[in-house]
Amino acid sequence: FYPNRKVVYKIRNQIGIKKDEKFILFFGQLDYMPNVQGIKIIINEIIPRLEKMNKKYKIVICGKGDGKGLLKKFKHKNLIFEGFVNNINDYINACDVVIVPLVSGSGTRIKILEALACKKKVVSTSIGAEGIKKNKYLKIEDKMEKFVEKI
Repeated sequence: FYPNRKVVYKIRNQIGIKKDEKFILFFGQLDYMPNVQGIKIIINEIIPRLEKMNKKYKIVICGKGDGKGLLKKFKHKNLIFEGFVNNINDYINACDVVIVPLVSGSGTRIKILEALACKKKVVSTSIGAEGIKKNKYLKIEDKMEKFVEKI
C-alpha cells in the first residue's frame, strides 16, 4: 500500500463520482459482525447527517459479502456498493477519506494501516482505531455528530 495519484480519476470515473463530490470509503469483510454494525451506522447515522448538512458526497462500500443483506435492501442515491474489488489500494488512493465507524471487534486494524500507508485521511471510532495513535491523518471520534463533521 502506497500513495498513487495515477488511479484517482480512473476509479472516480469508473464508479461515477464527480469532481465536486467527496468520496467516502468504507471497506472490509462485510459479513463480519463488527462491519455489519458499521454498515448500519452508515445507513442510520452517517447518511442522514450528511444529508442534513447538504454536502455533495458518495459513500462507497467495498468488500466481500453484502452486510447480511443490508446492502441489497438499502438503496440511496449517495451510496455505492462495489462489493469485492481486485485492488482495494486503488479505491483507497481515489477516495478523500476512509471511515471506520466500528463499535465492536478486535484485532489488527489493517484497514486503517492500509489507508495511512496511502496517506489518506481516516475518521474512526476509538474502538475502530484501538491500538493506533492519533496523527495528522487519523481522527478519532465516538459521537456520531462530530464523527460526521470530521468527515
